[in-house]
Amino acid sequence: MLPQVLGLIEELIHQKRCRLILVKQGLDLDPQNHRDMTHKILLTIFAMLAELERDFVSDRTKEGLRARREQGIVLGKPKGVVQPSMYDADRERILHLHALGVPLTTIVEVHLKYGKYLSLKNYLAKLQR
Repeated sequence: MLPQVLGLIEELIHQKRCRLILVKQGLDLDPQNHRDMTHKILLTIFAMLAELERDFVSDRTKEGLRARREQGIVLGKPKGVVQPSMYDADRERILHLHALGVPLTTIVEVHLKYGKYLSLKNYLAKLQR
């Protein structure tokens, strides 16, 4: 991540000749000023800190999930729970059209006017189990 950030900034400043102003950090990276090593050092530090923060967020999330499991809290949807489907209201109509041999794409696009081919296919597969 760090090399990409620095590469992007380098490209903006030197190749595209853009002036990059970081207001919050008080930095003004002017392509006319080729010698300012302080700016390069600060950019490197900022990029490293951003990458560290991303890693810390990931670690805190994993730690929180681990703590919940240790408390006996089951994460996620319980197995075997059937959630309502958007197709339930039109179930009989869908089954009738499907029995007539109407293609699923036609059922979705012409008859229902909502949904997607793959989700309707999965819905019908679950009904047939």
